[in-house]
Amino acid sequence: MDTSPDRHGSLVEAAEKRQREAAHGRTLAQERAEHERRQTFRRLVDPGIMRPNAQPQALESLRTIRKLCQNILDEPENTKYHRIKTTNNKIQKDIIAPKGTVELLRELGFRPEVEDFQPYYIFNPSRLTDLRIGSKIISDALQLHTEKEERAAASRQAEKEAKAQAAEKVKLAYMDDRRTKSEFDERERQRREALAALAAQQAEQERQQAERQIASPQQPPLITEDNMEEHADDNLSLSTTTTSSRTMPGGHSRTLRHRGSPPPYEEEDD
Repeated sequence: MDTSPDRHGSLVEAAEKRQREAAHGRTLAQERAEHERRQTFRRLVDPGIMRPNAQPQALESLRTIRKLCQNILDEPENTKYHRIKTTNNKIQKDIIAPKGTVELLRELGFRPEVEDFQPYYIFNPSRLTDLRIGSKIISDALQLHTEKEERAAASRQAEKEAKAQAAEKVKLAYMDDRRTKSEFDERERQRREALAALAAQQAEQERQQAERQIASPQQPPLITEDNMEEHADDNLSLSTTTTSSRTMPGGHSRTLRHRGSPPPYEEEDD
């Protein structure tokens, strides 16, 4: 038989390899089993609890069960957390009454027992791994719901803000239209008032002018050098046609003519 160092080293390496493969094989088996347990808990949470119960109650039941699990995980040696009194009002409301919650509690490692005629759910310490896996699944489900609610709330808030902004834009546009119309109406009012004032002013001026014309006497025509000559000519023409007669001494009558009259006709003596 070959006992050389090389031969010995090869045997050691082969043994270590087999050990690594065996260890790896156990890990894979454990991972597969753990995966199956996670899937079981996921189904117990949703749809098991979330579907048949109202969402607020389903979420409150999951929070209560997670709290029970966390108490044991934080203090696994403290047996007071291993016992759940089923007559407790909180337990009745969140675990006993809702649908699917008792099934989840049993998968986490709690079994029903009666002590001194008092019903309990008592945790089996050998199921600590199941408790840890189930508690993680419950926490993930609650976290997922919280994130979903936060996204929905953010979406609702964004929609609300968008509607508020749109309403504000409409309001500002309406106010701007009203302001523009008000300014236009004010300009029109001022224009009408200015036109009315101008018309009233013109009417007042015409009235005052008419009153002055009525109150003032008719002025005689202005006499200038030219119309004085025309007036003299008119008087001269009138004098040429004016005659008078005068009785002379001795009973003779003599016709007198005014200056500018033609001489009278006189008969010649024979």
